[in-house]
Amino acid sequence: MFVGGNLADWLNSHQFAKREEAKITGIHKQNAKREEVSIIENQALITADNMLESRNQIVFSGVLPDISSLKQTMMDRTGIVRTKELLTLQDDWLAQFSLDQWLEARLDSLEPSELNRLFMYITASLITKAALERTESRGGHYRRDFPHEDNANWMKKQIIHQRKNVKDGKHEFNQTALAT
Repeated sequence: MFVGGNLADWLNSHQFAKREEAKITGIHKQNAKREEVSIIENQALITADNMLESRNQIVFSGVLPDISSLKQTMMDRTGIVRTKELLTLQDDWLAQFSLDQWLEARLDSLEPSELNRLFMYITASLITKAALERTESRGGHYRRDFPHEDNANWMKKQIIHQRKNVKDGKHEFNQTALAT
């Protein structure tokens, strides 16, 4: 029936061959899967690159405020004592420098000093807009047109920061919670 051997030997050799074939097939499947994942990863990278390239393609050569004027107007109009009129005046003054266009612009052609001015301008715009939104006096900032704290409207949410040092005293982290 089985020339040169018995049934057990034939079954063992046949099963061995099947196991080897399964290993090889599995390896081929793994390689194919790796290639598929690699292709997908490459497509994702290409898509991400294309998105980054299409974003911030605007070359905007607008004018930025000089640092001394920016500092002086911020201190005069959005400093410790504030009014809606002064904040609005500062907001209008800042608007002439086209914040929205700067936020969409490519920045790689700017010198470090220009980047510094741009970031100061963006920060000044954020501070001014936030100060216009706050219609109360609280902490170190006083609104002449809103001389009192307005706990009913402004104490709805609190952001609580807790700073902790690690045992070595060199590292620390901030823990933040939002209480409503």
